[in-house]
Amino acid sequence: MSHDEQGFGPCFFVLPALSLLAGLILGGAPYASAHSVWIDATPSPPPNPLNAVEFINRVDAWSVGNSGVILRYSIEDGKLAWRNFPSGSDQNLLDVTVVSEEEAWAVGVNGTILHFKDARWTPDPQSQNLTLLPLNAVTFVNPSNGWAVGGDPVRGGLILKYDGISWKSATITVSSMQAALISGTTLHDLFAIASDNVWFCGDNRRLIHFDGTSFSNETSPVADGLAWRAIDFPFRSVGWVVGDNGAIAQFSTATSPPWSEHSQSGLTLATLYDLSILPDDGRGYVVGTNGVRLHYNGASFELEITGGNDLRSVDMENELEGAAVGGSTSSGRILQLRAVTAESDVNRVRIYPNPFDPGKGRPLFFDQLPDDVSKFEIYTLLGERIAKGPGDITYDSVTGVATWPGRISGGRPAATGSYLYRIKTRSGKKRSGVFLVNRR
Repeated sequence: MSHDEQGFGPCFFVLPALSLLAGLILGGAPYASAHSVWIDATPSPPPNPLNAVEFINRVDAWSVGNSGVILRYSIEDGKLAWRNFPSGSDQNLLDVTVVSEEEAWAVGVNGTILHFKDARWTPDPQSQNLTLLPLNAVTFVNPSNGWAVGGDPVRGGLILKYDGISWKSATITVSSMQAALISGTTLHDLFAIASDNVWFCGDNRRLIHFDGTSFSNETSPVADGLAWRAIDFPFRSVGWVVGDNGAIAQFSTATSPPWSEHSQSGLTLATLYDLSILPDDGRGYVVGTNGVRLHYNGASFELEITGGNDLRSVDMENELEGAAVGGSTSSGRILQLRAVTAESDVNRVRIYPNPFDPGKGRPLFFDQLPDDVSKFEIYTLLGERIAKGPGDITYDSVTGVATWPGRISGGRPAATGSYLYRIKTRSGKKRSGVFLVNRR
């Protein structure tokens, strides 16, 4: 980037700041006219096969895989990328779920349960020797209410419940008849809408519902004896389940029975391993074998066959951003869905987090920048320039990302208050916007 030294007086900024504050304080322009592309974001050297991915927010995510591999998607040294994170385990990890930025859980083969807290992953001490069955999926309603499921064809299925202190088998709290119901079939996935509304899916097209007191076996709309692999509820009243032979079924409280096979079930005969449907607009993706992707546009599925290794998991952070992971027996695969910003298009800048706390140890993130930014500066509302690139602000023209650590020209942290950013492209286009710093 090239920069000039010309400042801007108070009269230039105060009125624009007040007019822009309401529209920009939440993070920039909407996605209405934007589009996105899938790119290969696999770290080098490639990790072992990856089995699950989940976003915390747009700039923070976890992915887990075989041989204890854990990756974190985050900003370090101004770069947003996937990096290896120590797991303290050599077991194959099959799923990960996020409770907060500071807490997450991962599960895997041989009853492995890992807990992320205090900035590190450790085996959960209370779950040691609880089970040797593979744990295929884990989810949390809140920090003290979690579920994990698994099993194998020989030993049957398993449901574990976390009460804020320890994990226990869910069968100890139900009748012997219900215990047989939930332990008879390997379970592959679950979705907790609330503590009294949890859904499970597994082999033999099994669909099980927990209402807070008891488990019930729901009639599956597909009866071919194969497996349901993943279940998702973007809304309390609408859900989806996908599985072998490209089967897709939809749940709706407005129909009877509530589960019905979708009209596009069988659009592909691939095994569909995972899905992520957004709660705000009902859009999302389904992924499966040989790199198959099904894009759901809110009304119908569109088949995208990418080829290559399987995709085992997908998570959408918003309509235009997400990731799908998978791999082969010897290597991992990460496909990143990123919003595209055309050259000199300065109207899509997004800011995260907003408000921003410099004391959190993570930078302020500016996304969807055009690839021809020539100047990037930050000012107080009185027109005092406090930061500029490339010294204070790191900008990556390839990813369209800029970061600022929240320090005034490399020194003290910025004080609580409103600030303005100003960018300029080589073609002369400009954009100014407002964000908040809130030190705690």
